Amino acid sequence: METIYFEGLEYKEVKSETGRIWLDRNLGAKRVATSINDAQAYGNYYNFDDIKCPKGYRLPTGEEWQAEIKSWESKNSEGAFNSPLKLPVSGFRNFSSVDYFNVGSFGFYWSSLVSGSFARFLYFFGSYAGLGSHYRACGYVLRLIKE
Repeated sequence: METIYFEGLEYKEVKSETGRIWLDRNLGAKRVATSINDAQAYGNYYNFDDIKCPKGYRLPTGEEWQAEIKSWESKNSEGAFNSPLKLPVSGFRNFSSVDYFNVGSFGFYWSSLVSGSFARFLYFFGSYAGLGSHYRACGYVLRLIKE
């Protein structure tokens, strides 16, 4: 597995249950999550139109997120964290203010699919995981997949 350097941080690669290679933590995170609500593992919050990815990595598609959900033992926030990706519940930043919502209880991760002013995203909480659509101006975290 490679080591990736981006914006002053060092990342490793991790292989998920689907066999795909991902960054080991959210973009901008100080470390891999040690708990489901590890604030140092949330990373940066990005508006969809402001995403710069490290060379060789990209946003996952909706289908790639769906495949990850299917590989989780439980299809919720516990399954997201217990997967090889160690996805924490980072919440999101509202599009009309700088307020943060659902931090520590929901995970929101951008996918690559865009439709007008909306983009698709992975979300999960205590009892469910799935895909939704929201304004691209919202600030969600990024977990990147290798091209």
